[in-house]
Amino acid sequence: VLNLDSDASQKQIEVQCRTLSRKWHPDRYRDPEAKQKAETTFMNIQQACNRLSNERKRRQDINTQKRENPN
Repeated sequence: VLNLDSDASQKQIEVQCRTLSRKWHPDRYRDPEAKQKAETTFMNIQQACNRLSNERKRRQDINTQKRENPN
């Protein structure tokens, strides 16, 4: 959905999310059919960005726990 490589940095992910969100935001479209397509695409982009963001946060939490409780 985001057209990114699997080894994309977090910065690249954020920039791509912002760029695609602006491009596909439904408020930019007046034609009802185009607006519907944009809405669907926009929601897919948002879900992908949230998933990648959640993965990053999860890894950060795990790394923080390891530093606080080294066993």
